[in-house]
Amino acid sequence: MRTDSRSLAIRRIRHSFAEDRTTADRVRSELGPLLKLRDQPHVHVLVTDGVAMLHGDVSDIPTRAAVEAKVLDVAGVRGLRSKLHIGLLRSDTRPSAGRQHSASNRWAAQPALAIGIMGSASPPIHNGSRLAARELGRAVARAGCTLVTGACPGLPDDAVKGAKESGGLVIGISPALSAEEHVDRFASPLAGFDLVIFTGSGLMGREVINIRTSDMVVIIAGHSGTLGEFAIAYDEGRLIGVLTGTGGVADLIESLVPQLSKETGARVLYDDDPDRLVSRLIDYYVTQHAHRPHVFANPGAGVRVP
Repeated sequence: MRTDSRSLAIRRIRHSFAEDRTTADRVRSELGPLLKLRDQPHVHVLVTDGVAMLHGDVSDIPTRAAVEAKVLDVAGVRGLRSKLHIGLLRSDTRPSAGRQHSASNRWAAQPALAIGIMGSASPPIHNGSRLAARELGRAVARAGCTLVTGACPGLPDDAVKGAKESGGLVIGISPALSAEEHVDRFASPLAGFDLVIFTGSGLMGREVINIRTSDMVVIIAGHSGTLGEFAIAYDEGRLIGVLTGTGGVADLIESLVPQLSKETGARVLYDDDPDRLVSRLIDYYVTQHAHRPHVFANPGAGVRVP
C-alpha cells in the first residue's frame, strides 16, 4: 500500500512538473512578440504550481504592466510573482542590437501616464461604487500612473484616497479661481492632492481641461456631468475605460456607443475589475493608442513605441 501511495505521489509530481513546463513555454511564446515589439531584453520565466515567476529588466512601468498583464492572460497561469526591475543596463541585450538605449527607449523622456477618473460627485452614490472607486485609485497608483480628477467630492475623491493609500501622485483640476472659492463655493476637498490647478473656468470649462490633462479616462457610475465628460473624451478621440457594474452612466455607455455615428478615433474598453481595467488601458495605450492619442495629433505624431 505504501509503495502504491508513493508511486501515485511521484506520478502527481511529475504531472505537475510537466504542466508547469508546458505553461512556462506558453508564457515565453506569448511574451516573445510583445518584448520584440517594445525592444525589450529577454525575461526569465519559471512556473511552479501554476504560479509564473518573472525575472529581468524592462525599460519602464507601462512595459512592466503590459508584460504582467500578458502573462496573467496565458492559459494555465494561476498566479504571478513579478521581479521585473525598471531600468535597463548597457549590458542588457535588446532585439535592436547596436541601438543606443537612450535613443530607442522613447518612453524614457515621457512623464508618467495620467489616468483621469470621472464619476459621481453628488448623491445618490452606492457604497459598492465607493469601494470600487477607492480600489480604482489604488490600481492607478500601483501601475505607476498619475491620477487626475476634477478635485471634486464623491467617487473621484474616493479614488484620490485609494491612490494616496498606495503612494500615488494625484493632480486635481479645480473649477475655482482660488483655494477659498474651491472650498466655499464648490464645496470641494483639497486634502490628498499633490497639486491642484485652479482653472477659474467653472464646472463645464473644467471638464475640458480635466480630459486634456489625462492620457486616458475611466468612467465610474456618474450622472449628467460624467456623461458630459464621456462625450468630450469620445469626441476628442481619447482612450476610455468604463468600470461596469457601478451603475449610473457607466452602465449605459455600452448601449450608447453604437448609436454614435461619428468616428473620432476614440476607443472604449469595458471591465468590472479595477485592476484589470487599468492594466488593459495601459497595455492598449502603449501598444496602439499612443500613435494617435487624440484628434489633435497627426497619425503617428503621438508617443511612439519601438
